[in-house]
Amino acid sequence: MNAYMQKYEIENSIGNGNFSTVFKAQMMPSRQPCAIKIMRSHPKIALREAQLLRKFKHPNIITIIDF
Repeated sequence: MNAYMQKYEIENSIGNGNFSTVFKAQMMPSRQPCAIKIMRSHPKIALREAQLLRKFKHPNIITIIDF
């Protein structure tokens, strides 16, 4: 089994766009709710987005837990 699949239990798709799909999920084993964004763009673009989001601390901006 993929190590990624052991860390998260994906429930269903909650959003879809041209560049990514967002899924409702739970972190295992704590069962804490989270969202997983699967990027269809170039890996460098996904990495840059994660790096930028990690720098922001605001109630209206998501918190990066894992990348």
